[in-house]
Amino acid sequence: MRDKDVKQEVKGGVIDDKEERIKRCKEAGCQNKILYKFRTGDAIDEIVNEVKEGNYDLVLLKSNSIDSWMKSLFSDTRKILGNITTPGLIVQ
Repeated sequence: MRDKDVKQEVKGGVIDDKEERIKRCKEAGCQNKILYKFRTGDAIDEIVNEVKEGNYDLVLLKSNSIDSWMKSLFSDTRKILGNITTPGLIVQ
């Protein structure tokens, strides 16, 4: 189990990929603020906490379970959307 107070440095390809995606969005004409954060812990809890702590207009989530209503009913995406009040958009 990892201590939540332990800080790790994130660098290299991960950061380069995020910066490239932001650059492409801006080149396409996006004028909205785009940001990214790295957090550790349970993914669902961390996303829900970030959305509740932040002042976001929209939460964009990717789901691989949309192809089946039964899978999507119990998906992580559904769990996240069920615990936030911010509007969410699910893409496949």
